[in-house]
Amino acid sequence: MLEKVFIAWGGNKSLAESVREKLASVSDPQFEGIVGGGAPADMFVTQQIFEQMEKCAHAIVLMEFTSESREFRGNLMLELGYLIKKYENFSYQINIFLIDVPKENLPSDMHGIWAEEIFKEKRQIVEIAEEIVRKFLNKNNTSPIEIDKIEKLISWPETLSKLKKYKDTPFCSEKELAHYLLHGIESCYYYMNENELGDSIGDIKPVTKELRDVIRVVRLNTSLFEESAGLSGSINFETFNRYKSGFEEDINFTITDLNLHLWLHFFCLNRLSLIHMLIARNMDSVGEEEIREYLNTAEIYATRASDVLNDISKNFPNEETYIMMYKGYVYRDLFKIHSALGNTESKISFARKAKDIRLKYFNNNFTPNSYLYIRFEEEYYLSCAELLLCTEDRTEKRDIEKLLSDFLYRSDREYEKDRRHIVSKQIHDSFGAYKNRNL
Repeated sequence: MLEKVFIAWGGNKSLAESVREKLASVSDPQFEGIVGGGAPADMFVTQQIFEQMEKCAHAIVLMEFTSESREFRGNLMLELGYLIKKYENFSYQINIFLIDVPKENLPSDMHGIWAEEIFKEKRQIVEIAEEIVRKFLNKNNTSPIEIDKIEKLISWPETLSKLKKYKDTPFCSEKELAHYLLHGIESCYYYMNENELGDSIGDIKPVTKELRDVIRVVRLNTSLFEESAGLSGSINFETFNRYKSGFEEDINFTITDLNLHLWLHFFCLNRLSLIHMLIARNMDSVGEEEIREYLNTAEIYATRASDVLNDISKNFPNEETYIMMYKGYVYRDLFKIHSALGNTESKISFARKAKDIRLKYFNNNFTPNSYLYIRFEEEYYLSCAELLLCTEDRTEKRDIEKLLSDFLYRSDREYEKDRRHIVSKQIHDSFGAYKNRNL
């Protein structure tokens, strides 16, 4: 299914139709043009146009003055206002072309909008349409996707609701959707709706390679989550090879979308580290020497994943705070790897790093007692519990014991046992193991 582009026009429907035809005629077409209006069905034309706009993830607006005055038609201005509101956060989705209208001649209330001047210069309509489509495709291919990832994490339930209706009412482009789905992998973990994410992409038929690859990785992650008991169990050798092949598949979007490329690269490396940890837990399938080999490979992948996070931070410094969440994951993975390998000094070091970065993350980014504040607070206390199992510092032990006792007392009073998040259960298990060991 091609991405739909609403083509708004104000007096020159022939040009709009020509733009639609040119969109369809490009090699390897990605877009389908929908010319505003058309033959009215069983509804008013205005209602029909609004429904057409709702089905589109992009818009091309052809703005011409009417022949009898230096003004734009009222219906065109109505559509433009609706489109600007619809795409207010992502300017790359709305493409305004001024046909024989210099920017300085725009009404004062339109100053500052993105617009491209197109001059007819006695050219044929088909030539003008070719220029419009060329500029539209270039803008779509080169415009970066800028998303406040922490804000999207907070508003994930709303985004997931939109995803479920994406096939009929696409709220964003495929490029933008690829970002939402990729970062939805962790978002749905915290909101405990992994299956809903998997179901929401079932009807999406991607056109772009970026979205195809992201959907493939999301599906791999969803099935891995199910087959490994929420990433906490083990996997057999056949399952390991299947996921290893899937996460190793070559991905390269450095030219079209460097941010997506780096994040997708991180997720694949992180999952490659994880599946090596999961197979190492399967004592029935591998021997002690093989276990160490798997764990050493898991460490290599985790370290590479950490390096990619540093690359993201360097290229996109505005995401440094968001990156902290994933650094916490990597530090915890490295703690578990070195624990299994018996590297005491390294496991304590990574346990402390995980604890410190998680404290900074949830304290600085979320409203106290909000849903995500509680979830990331639990991540912090889990890191504390894991550090407690390995530290030999008596003062550190005493402080963490008190911290965990207070937290678990408060947590048990506020939440029913069967409604705890999986992290809360892990804290109970880790602290329980520590207390049993010290009886």
